[in-house]
Amino acid sequence: KLSRDPKALKVQDGLLKLSAQRFFDPDNNQIQAIAPYTIDSKGDMNFQYGYLEMRARIPLKDGAWPALWMSGACKTGAVVSDMFTNGDITASNFSAEVDIIEYVSFQPNLHKWFYEEVTAEGVVNKHSSLGAVETPVKHYLYLDPANSYNYQIIGYEWTPEKMTIYVNGEVFYTYNWTKSTQLDGLNDMSDFLNPMFVRINNHLLPKNIPSDYSTLPAEFYVDYVRLYQKE
Repeated sequence: KLSRDPKALKVQDGLLKLSAQRFFDPDNNQIQAIAPYTIDSKGDMNFQYGYLEMRARIPLKDGAWPALWMSGACKTGAVVSDMFTNGDITASNFSAEVDIIEYVSFQPNLHKWFYEEVTAEGVVNKHSSLGAVETPVKHYLYLDPANSYNYQIIGYEWTPEKMTIYVNGEVFYTYNWTKSTQLDGLNDMSDFLNPMFVRINNHLLPKNIPSDYSTLPAEFYVDYVRLYQKE
């Protein structure tokens, strides 16, 4: 169950605290936990290119699904937010998703959410999960649960040519946008080059993925999120 309950979502001690906790709903025995709603900058801040950095304590626990990610919204060349009305925006038939870090997958991921797409075989596609086709340099952030209690610095560098993800200053993963044909064969990464907004969440894995809720709470503490751009 997603919640705005202060137990799950609050700002305290200079931190954004997102806490997934055990919670038994007396009116619905299917609900056994609460997780905070997603925090996002949609409608307030979209950006195109630059370096995004987050310092946070990320829960690495069974059942936890913390993520730092971005979404696009340039269906007809206009962004949902009024902040971008012209400029370097390309109309796209899909909404881009960049999962910068996502504990469930152990590595970055890219998604295309198609508004309506017909492939070369004449098949209508609604979603394409592009995956991380290159092996990240290290998995240490994700594979060691002891890191749950250490603050990590996650960096995302975004240019018209590529994206680079950093963990504590080290290159973790790089993807060149021109490699799109190797991923889904459609040779279209248009919305990945359009303005996007930032999302942070600390959800729990869906029930179809076995999880041990006995390890809860899973606490995601965000110290800061900063964006650096050239003039």
